[in-house]
Amino acid sequence: MDKNIYRLYNKISTKIQGLPAEAESISELPIDQIPSLKKAYDKLQDPLTEFLKNSNVNWIIHDFAPYWLPRVATLLGINLVFFSTFNVTSFVSMGPPSALLGDLQQRPEDFKAVPENLCNIAMKLHETVNYQQI
Repeated sequence: MDKNIYRLYNKISTKIQGLPAEAESISELPIDQIPSLKKAYDKLQDPLTEFLKNSNVNWIIHDFAPYWLPRVATLLGINLVFFSTFNVTSFVSMGPPSALLGDLQQRPEDFKAVPENLCNIAMKLHETVNYQQI
């Protein structure tokens, strides 16, 4: 095992409170445990940044949880690929990142209306209930 990967693994391999030890991906977590996963990702920022500084990494494939990773990768000149299990309809209905950071869609009911962005797709209430947890 690469010595940098080994050091990173030793820093992050401890059990994280609120998450089952056997869970290996977000799909194995109930929706109410996703906030704990996001907190765990936030704790990775410093050790992962240090790892990336001392490694010869060209690309990173990432998902929604490490929101800070694009900034870190850009500063270090590392290319990024965003991976998501959400379908295109979900992304279009949520709007651009600037809309997500604003206060347009705060409640599940807000997603029932046709978005003001580029499409005329609206979600049903039952489709939006868990978005707040993510």
